[in-house]
Amino acid sequence: MAIPAISSLLVIVLLVMFIFAIVAVNLFKGKSFYCSTDQIVGLSTKELETLIVTKLDCLNYGGMWNRYHHHFDHIGSAML
Repeated sequence: MAIPAISSLLVIVLLVMFIFAIVAVNLFKGKSFYCSTDQIVGLSTKELETLIVTKLDCLNYGGMWNRYHHHFDHIGSAML
């Protein structure tokens, strides 16, 4: 008699965990990149922080758009 109750509870818990996983990936996606501004000359650090917000900004100013070694954009491949 306990197995149906436990299985329905397990389904609910897995559904909630799945929803939280989707929300977490959406919150953290793309946050694992940075603009390498070593080769950009003529702009101060404060100007670089205000002018470069997106990947396109980084590339337009001559920077390199890099990914941190640890990131959240490969959740599925990390489970394999």
